[in-house]
Amino acid sequence: MYNYRELIREHGLGPGGSDGAVIPQLYSRFGTDAFRLLRGMFAIVLADLERGLLVLVRDPLGIKPLYWRRTGDELIASSEVRPLRRTGDCVDPAAIARFLHLGSLSTGGSPFKEISAVPPNTWLAFRGADLVDQGPVEPGLEVAQGLSRAVARELRESVSLHLRSDVPTALLLSSGLDSSALAWGPREAGQQLHCLTVDLGGKRGGNGGRQNSRGSATPMRW
Repeated sequence: MYNYRELIREHGLGPGGSDGAVIPQLYSRFGTDAFRLLRGMFAIVLADLERGLLVLVRDPLGIKPLYWRRTGDELIASSEVRPLRRTGDCVDPAAIARFLHLGSLSTGGSPFKEISAVPPNTWLAFRGADLVDQGPVEPGLEVAQGLSRAVARELRESVSLHLRSDVPTALLLSSGLDSSALAWGPREAGQQLHCLTVDLGGKRGGNGGRQNSRGSATPMRW
């Protein structure tokens, strides 16, 4: 949860010692509307003991996976398929065919029958094993459009939030526009990054690192 400090300040929350501590506090105030306040990559399993619900939440871009299956009158969930599998589980032929054809599974599917995924930008509420409610994390989510200044402002803000870490941060540079833009963001925010460009041999390239002829990575400061 990259914006947990802002949420603590704006809503007068207790710090709790971790970014995830803001989730139950916001949910107790705003219900499922709390999820749209979160900036980050997350897969959440939240037990609402007052209403007898188990709420599964996946971040708007689906960066973190979250799977679930019914076991009798109960529901189990995991960030991986493996803990949900049973001996004798059948592979879903339709899911495999889709993966081979398109390179991905459906947003709510998995490679196995009876195991489902929470789609990106979605929360699901279960009572026992019954799905009783669902909705989007971020209603009307669309790819950012508009003037270049607005895009640059959003990029700076997003990069600044992602840089929150208790360990040093490094950036691996390719020869593309995306890594160059990511290197620009911290610089605009007044932060210094260790940047590395990896040369795998052959043609020299890269956009911001120095390479040597033996294919090693050379660190730089931006």
